[in-house]
Amino acid sequence: MNGDGFLDVVSSSLDDDTVAWYKNDGQSSPGWTSTNIDTSRSSARAVDVADMDGDGDLDIVTASSGDDTIAWYANGGQSTPSFTKTDISNTADGARDVRAADMDGDGDIDLSTVGFGSKLAAWYENDGAANPTWAAADIATNADGETCTGIRIVECWWVISAMTVEILAAADTDVIIMHLTEGQSGYQDFSKFGGLPNSKSFGTNGTGDIKFTTTGAGATGDAYQIIIRGIKQY
Repeated sequence: MNGDGFLDVVSSSLDDDTVAWYKNDGQSSPGWTSTNIDTSRSSARAVDVADMDGDGDLDIVTASSGDDTIAWYANGGQSTPSFTKTDISNTADGARDVRAADMDGDGDIDLSTVGFGSKLAAWYENDGAANPTWAAADIATNADGETCTGIRIVECWWVISAMTVEILAAADTDVIIMHLTEGQSGYQDFSKFGGLPNSKSFGTNGTGDIKFTTTGAGATGDAYQIIIRGIKQY
């Protein structure tokens, strides 16, 4: 961000509405000096960096859902840069993400965004000026994306303390695929055969292709821990 040849970090923080820059000191185990660029970016969701105005330094763009804003922070180019904020849009309903790229191949950096509440995907065309302005155009007005139909479990870790746990496949018919007994700990990799699918309903009366169940808890303090890594199915 300051042209010293080291990679820095820029962050957006949802809980404290902050956009911050962390300067890399260039050591083999780098230390970081933080600078708050903006502390009033309501529900700052996303950040990206690019040279938006073509002056040779990296600027910052942000999306914030609390104020429906896409903003650009122009880098002043100093060794300790200052940043000048310009709101590109204040009507990006529920702005959730922003990405900088040359969308139309004209040599300047445009923006693409998506809003959570509005389900609106849009792009903002950079006019290429030294102090650019932006023309907004919709990409999609109902950007729901694909529907997730379930989870496929690919890895499982477990620690069992004083009770028995069963992992069931086709849970509505209770086919046992793994029986974990008291005092056991371990790991299982299901990725070798594509993982365990889970595509049925959830809830109080739901059944699924996978279910974790105890076969009877014992005294107070009996417990089990199961950690799974899964991937979404579409």
